[in-house]
Amino acid sequence: MKQVIAIDGVGGAGKTTVAHLLALRLGINLLPSGLLYRFLAWDITQKHSLKDALDHILELKFRVAPDGVIAEYQGSNIYHYLMQNQIGTIASKHIAQDAMVREALLPIQREYALNESLVCEGRDMASVVFPECDVAVYLTATLSVRNRRRGIVTAEDEKTLAQRDLQDMSRKVAPLTIHPKSHIIDTSYATSEQVVDHIMALIQ
Repeated sequence: MKQVIAIDGVGGAGKTTVAHLLALRLGINLLPSGLLYRFLAWDITQKHSLKDALDHILELKFRVAPDGVIAEYQGSNIYHYLMQNQIGTIASKHIAQDAMVREALLPIQREYALNESLVCEGRDMASVVFPECDVAVYLTATLSVRNRRRGIVTAEDEKTLAQRDLQDMSRKVAPLTIHPKSHIIDTSYATSEQVVDHIMALIQ
């Protein structure tokens, strides 16, 4: 296994942006693990069974481009579809809590680091998927900052994000936890570039 930098944290703390910028700066592979669960949710909405979706996920490839992450599937970038709120809700409530699914995805995720160094981000990268990672980081931020970053302006949406945190932390299978060796970084008042600089210092 090559060098692995694992980034975990709550939703809206900046994991996706920071992981993308870090992978871009290091010139290495990227695994945005949440998109795996979103892909399964999306594929199910395309009238496929969960079993078929788990087969199809082997065709999903991630590429790092200067302007963002590319989720390539059957020749198309489906990133926009995966990021829809409805897909995120299905992934969090029904897919990510399925022990069978998480078990099936473990070897698929670990394969990303077999031949290339890897930046991975999600909610259990250091605690479950890559416990022997070289650098573990946990990103957090205040709820108000995270709401603002996600464009959340209604009380109902604010309640949804808070419920998502509770759901991720209290689920029986691979709950959101802070790995003992994780470096906790509060991104509330830091730019993404400053967070990347911090992680680069940890790597070096």
